[in-house]
Amino acid sequence: MDNNDRLKPFLIDYIQEITGKSKGRNQYICPFCNSGTGRNRTGAFTIYPETNTYTCFACGEKGDIFTIFAKMNNLDCRSDFPLIVEELEKNTIFCQLKSRHRI
Repeated sequence: MDNNDRLKPFLIDYIQEITGKSKGRNQYICPFCNSGTGRNRTGAFTIYPETNTYTCFACGEKGDIFTIFAKMNNLDCRSDFPLIVEELEKNTIFCQLKSRHRI
């Protein structure tokens, strides 16, 4: 398993660090459109742990840990991919998660 594959399971942990939980299993407030902040707190941003991916059914954003990190940091996922991997590896949040999960 290469480093890229090792980072993918941290999607839920990363999401929990940047946004809040919404109603429903694996549903969060969308960091892009804020779905889930309304009266019912029903978020359309869903994480799929079995594939380590997310989809927001309100704004249409979807991807994995690399995609969301790129979008949150105004990076291009394809051309900046080596930088994204490097930043995720040294990111304070990731370092804390890494020590917690003993990778």
